[in-house]
Amino acid sequence: MNDIERLLEVAKERKALLFGEFTLTSGNKSRYYFDGRLLTLDPEGSYLTAKCFLPILYKCNAEALAGPTLGADPIVSSVSTLSYIEGKPVPALIVRKEKKTHGGGRNIEGHFYKGQ
Repeated sequence: MNDIERLLEVAKERKALLFGEFTLTSGNKSRYYFDGRLLTLDPEGSYLTAKCFLPILYKCNAEALAGPTLGADPIVSSVSTLSYIEGKPVPALIVRKEKKTHGGGRNIEGHFYKGQ
């Protein structure tokens, strides 16, 4: 079993991927529901998510990985950590919903440079 197949299996085991009749936020109906946080906050799910993301980032020579806070936080963190372990570090960035009004006043957290 490869990493993607195992990730799908873990998603089902952790009930992150459910099949049935679901009403989405938009009001549309769906035959499946996916709650990524149940997968990416699970130790094995987090590790497998990172293992599946990294080859894509390496292939496109990504300089960083960013995403909107809350949903992306565990993903960018696990991917960045695994990239370091593999000796090809890719920094993580987290994009706030709103710019901070105190401290440094940032809306992006992490180390990055202009143009990145």
